[in-house]
Amino acid sequence: MLEVAVGRTQEAAEGLMADALEPRQRAAVEVVSIDRWPAFAAAVSARLPKARIVYNPFHVVRHANAAVD
Repeated sequence: MLEVAVGRTQEAAEGLMADALEPRQRAAVEVVSIDRWPAFAAAVSARLPKARIVYNPFHVVRHANAAVD
């Protein structure tokens, strides 16, 4: 974890990435682990265009368990 931002908006996530990482660092990010919140995926796509998104397995398992129930 590098930083924490208040809010679950795309703007908050993009601001966090801009504040926590220099441009050359953002360009070097290859993988980001996030939950399935659409604003986070949009922020990663906007600020870390080369990064692949890996969804946090906790949330994936939770959704699978809910589907089974």
